[in-house]
Amino acid sequence: MPGLKVVSPSDPHQAYHLLKHAVRRPDPVIFMEPKARYWQKGQVDTADGGTLEGSRVARSGRHVTLIAWGAMVSRCLQVAELAAEDGIDVEVLDLRWLKPIDAAGLAASVLKTKRAVVVHEAPRTSGLGAEIAALVTEQCFNVLKAPVERVTGFDVPYPSGDLEDEYVPNIDRILFGIQRVLEHRRG
Repeated sequence: MPGLKVVSPSDPHQAYHLLKHAVRRPDPVIFMEPKARYWQKGQVDTADGGTLEGSRVARSGRHVTLIAWGAMVSRCLQVAELAAEDGIDVEVLDLRWLKPIDAAGLAASVLKTKRAVVVHEAPRTSGLGAEIAALVTEQCFNVLKAPVERVTGFDVPYPSGDLEDEYVPNIDRILFGIQRVLEHRRG
């Protein structure tokens, strides 16, 4: 819908400042609150929200960009720490704004690392990850060393309760996505 904005915070600090920013915008904003973040504790600097427009680099890296939003950002930061133990320097890009997508910030990160893995909880087919993968491919095709990888939920109805952890991308699946883009040899 024209004029509609969509934002998804990844931690308490982002949630506090993005909600205030969303309320002050003249256009309507859908504020997606990841249920998994309700119990996350963290520091909130109420005086300084930083830059609230566009995406943000949650962790800088050189070898591959993990693109995520909401609850998956925290998981991607965990993955980046584990990958660092093996000498893989992972950049984590927190999209924050799902509409409009920060195409310039997205391209800047992927142009630096030359590899991208999109991580999200929704089903793989027709998910926002497909749109992001297409956008990255359009803007970065000449420098990509591998196709954009997607690590997503499965193409089944979202499960409840005790099966949720089996559905959402876990650390192993994300690490495997990183491995696939690092091992790909572009012909």
